[in-house]
Amino acid sequence: MSSIMAQDHFLGETANHWTNFLTRSKIVMRVNMKDRRNTPVGTCWDTVSRPCHVCESVCRSGDGPTTFFRRLGKVFLGIVALSCCQNALGGGDKQESSETIRFLRVSGSEFVKETEIHLVRTDNRLVVTSITQRGEQTLTVTSRFDSNQELTSAKVTLRRGQHSQSAKVSVTDQTATVVREGNETSELVCPRGVIVTSAPDWTDSYLAVQRFDLTGSPTQEFPGLWIHPTRKPLQLTIKLTRLGSDSVTRGNATEKLDRFLLVLRGGSRYVAWRNRQGQLVRLMTAIKGSGGIVMAGWELATRSLKPQLSSN
Repeated sequence: MSSIMAQDHFLGETANHWTNFLTRSKIVMRVNMKDRRNTPVGTCWDTVSRPCHVCESVCRSGDGPTTFFRRLGKVFLGIVALSCCQNALGGGDKQESSETIRFLRVSGSEFVKETEIHLVRTDNRLVVTSITQRGEQTLTVTSRFDSNQELTSAKVTLRRGQHSQSAKVSVTDQTATVVREGNETSELVCPRGVIVTSAPDWTDSYLAVQRFDLTGSPTQEFPGLWIHPTRKPLQLTIKLTRLGSDSVTRGNATEKLDRFLLVLRGGSRYVAWRNRQGQLVRLMTAIKGSGGIVMAGWELATRSLKPQLSSN
């Protein structure tokens, strides 16, 4: 910590030094050589030729602008190097990756824009943002996690035209405090790895399918937190069971998809398919085998999939 403080002090002092120098010097490059030779040591080459204690060490040598700017360049490089070291030692919040997944709602033979899910991962956090649009209504769900997959905060905003309502979540000691505009505050248990979702929203489906461990139990459960600006918050259990796999043709390649039974809020049952990258590519109702969503770019490849519930 002392080394970082020392670097901060040095950078601050150096920045102040050169700011004062450039402000006070008002360097004029057209000074001729005769004037420079007659300039007393410790006097700047400025329009008023007044002594400058700030840059005395530079002026003392009697060197001209060329040497001066060489030294200034060295100082600048030193500042850049120390800044890089400080960022590394201080564990800066360096962005590692970002990803945007787009889903279309299946409506008969048509595909309608439904949801965009944005994932931003850094050294110290994960931010998940889901935007679902239906007509004039837009629902945005944003949840933030630390490096231990602990939820730190969340917000859900429902916008209809110019009117918007929101619900906010803060977390302390694995207890989520939900504040809704014009309603009483609610508190719910918020375990590690909780998935924040709402309605209409597909964050729970996408993240649960992504987190399923193929080397683990065939049925796995994930904690969920359902929040909405106009409804009471709920604790959820999202259940996922691997049923088997199906092969589809995408472009000129055959791809194997893992097939799951997904149970969401209120016992709603869906069949979901995941590609080898761990992404949800198709989801449909378990009974009718219709509707649901499809990842953009997978419309043709998944059009023949059926909601087979038996294992294979």
